[in-house]
Amino acid sequence: MSLKGTFRIAAKSMFDAFGDAIEQVSYSSVGAWNPETETETVITESVRAAVNNNARVFNTEGVYIGGIELVILQNELISTPKIGDKAAFGGATYRVVKHMNLSGVVWKLTVVLV
Repeated sequence: MSLKGTFRIAAKSMFDAFGDAIEQVSYSSVGAWNPETETETVITESVRAAVNNNARVFNTEGVYIGGIELVILQNELISTPKIGDKAAFGGATYRVVKHMNLSGVVWKLTVVLV
């Protein structure tokens, strides 16, 4: 088995083992512009994410504004995460300000409160 395959199995096992530490997140990604309806296509999906409340995010003036990191398995997402996407969980909505694909298996997203 390849290293990527081994990592994918380990990541899925971690998600299954942590049960209570994993949140259900409603993830919305804005897709292509439809010129006929003059609207953007929005893909909304329900995914599991590990939540880290200790992300360090600063605004353009260097002021700390908080932030949360989400770790989402690649195979749970339909769309590719990008800056500006929305994630809703715990009664609040957040905007993606940073994203990173880790080994093609998991996404690490940094989000701030909208």
